[in-house]
Amino acid sequence: MKTRVLWMTVAGLAALLTGCGNQPAASPPVSTSQPAKTFPISPDHLVLSPSHGAPGAMVTAYGNLPHLAHDTRLPNETANVVIGSWTEGFQEQGLPVTWSKAHPGYFFVRFRMPAVPWITPHGAHPLKDGPVSIGIQCLGEPVQGCGLKAPTMQAPFDLTGPIPKAPSHAVLHLHPDHGAAGTVIHVSGWAPLTTVIGEPFGYELDWQEPGKRAVAGQLGQVQQQWNGDLTGTFQVPAFLPSMGELSAGPATLDLAYVFVSNPQSALAPLHSSRGAGFITIAPTQFVDTSSPEWSNLAIIPRHIASNQNGLSFAAPTPLAVNGQHLVIQSAYHGPLWQSYNGGQSWQPLSLQSLIPLSNAAGFPAVWPGNSTSVQATSITLDPAYPHSLFVAFSGVLKKYDQAPPVYNLPAFSTNAGGSWQLVPVPSGMVLGDFGGFYHTSQAVYALFSNGSLTETEETSNGGQSWSQQSLSAAVNHATLIWGAVPNQNNGQMGGFSPQLVLYKNNQGDWTPTAHVGLLEGPSDLVRLPHHQALLVSSSTSYPVQFSRNGGKTWQNIQLPTPPGATTQQSPYQTLQLLPSGSLLADVIESQGPNAWFVLPPHAQQWQPVPVALPQNTPITVGNKGIWWNSSSAESPQALPIIHHVLDKDL
Repeated sequence: MKTRVLWMTVAGLAALLTGCGNQPAASPPVSTSQPAKTFPISPDHLVLSPSHGAPGAMVTAYGNLPHLAHDTRLPNETANVVIGSWTEGFQEQGLPVTWSKAHPGYFFVRFRMPAVPWITPHGAHPLKDGPVSIGIQCLGEPVQGCGLKAPTMQAPFDLTGPIPKAPSHAVLHLHPDHGAAGTVIHVSGWAPLTTVIGEPFGYELDWQEPGKRAVAGQLGQVQQQWNGDLTGTFQVPAFLPSMGELSAGPATLDLAYVFVSNPQSALAPLHSSRGAGFITIAPTQFVDTSSPEWSNLAIIPRHIASNQNGLSFAAPTPLAVNGQHLVIQSAYHGPLWQSYNGGQSWQPLSLQSLIPLSNAAGFPAVWPGNSTSVQATSITLDPAYPHSLFVAFSGVLKKYDQAPPVYNLPAFSTNAGGSWQLVPVPSGMVLGDFGGFYHTSQAVYALFSNGSLTETEETSNGGQSWSQQSLSAAVNHATLIWGAVPNQNNGQMGGFSPQLVLYKNNQGDWTPTAHVGLLEGPSDLVRLPHHQALLVSSSTSYPVQFSRNGGKTWQNIQLPTPPGATTQQSPYQTLQLLPSGSLLADVIESQGPNAWFVLPPHAQQWQPVPVALPQNTPITVGNKGIWWNSSSAESPQALPIIHHVLDKDL
């Protein structure tokens, strides 16, 4: 289960616990006055208001650090509160601290008392009425590792009754409690409270089969509320690193939590079946049912639509093929080359005329610190119009004149690249809303997407004229297509949204299909007879998925394990469907270099490819075979050297 919003890695938790997150901001929050009853406060002492209360009470801690009154360093604007003993207490991390201007060195921080038991390295810590120690960590000047040290200030809080009744033990519910790989499982239950970082951190889901157990963090986490309730979803995995391909049969899921402790503290290293530092609770039975096998499928491709990259146009299309018409970008940021005789001779293509056009449109194709040439990011050919070319190229927003973000912008030529024009933009959109080209034997479509709205510009005559169409009206012959590629590539800053697979519902509207995984690399969308479909992608947890209802729902297909394949990660460097219906895979071997294999329809095992195929070289499937360029990427000006192997020879 992959997600970027709900889950945090063990490493991320460790960073917070060690105080890495408690760095000062430019201007820490300040207050001009404090309640009079809190003054004076003895140096390095803590005063709680109220000093007693029921579980769940909101408490304000006031203190005085006189040595900071004349310190020129900015104090931390957050702190950690530890409730109970340092080694087995409940922690609230990153709480805002307010520093007083009227009384330098004085501060206050607000926190909440827990209302349910919390988790410790040795199990649940029950709530009991009576005095409870309140301590503060990471207060004052920034100190690396402060979260691993004892609190610097402490005060007692008198916890009064009544104490809410809590479950006697952690409970994990799975709905349903069985399913094949790819099935969405809803998680609920209750468990002792975990460390709070704004909200309770929650637990990892832990998967084990007889004799095998997953490495921490591979299945994801569940959210937790302040009352201990658990919520979440995950998809049954087909493969987990360190376990390899999962077997059908009984499995056990439990809740796991990691503790980071100071080796100098009194807390002895925790040992469990997961190793030191982990505790696992609430073991729950689950039945992993069998997925359909590849050998039982009839694969007769009617149409194969390959995307370039599910997150962005991060690398150029290796090669565009239309009969003897070839267009290739010899290297990333390198020049375009065109051939009309199957690669026997080549002519360069220049995109420089797009520079003034993109500037006028508000998305310059060259910008300070970038290449002085226009950078193509994808190439599309029109089967019916051999002199028509459609390219995407990089640009930035003119008002910023820098990257990120980088946008992908559409252009076309009707005279074999002799001149270029920008694709018209649908009303209500801008050029930077472009999300890729989609082509059929009848037309080429430029997709534009803004939020949930997708519009197209359609040409049925090789770009000589364009017309705006809604997606439903434009692509009315198909039932399953790729959606627009989300634009605004922010590079290492992230912010990506995955490309969607769209299916046509009963009302004729295009709707995102659910739960196909994060498509981070080249993928194939394959239409089969009888409203069936395949989704093939080496980048997902489910390399081959099958739909019986036109793409509305999908199920994982079980593939045989390739000979010698690694079990430490997904074994497929590349996985694509050939026009014959065979799978072609560049397999990561456990020992030695990668190896190429094919898996024909109905086959029960992979077969070695009988011809030599390249390693670490992008390939293009099309025109009844596979194509690749063996010219050196270090010499982008060198002419392409094209190789071609027919589908039937594989």
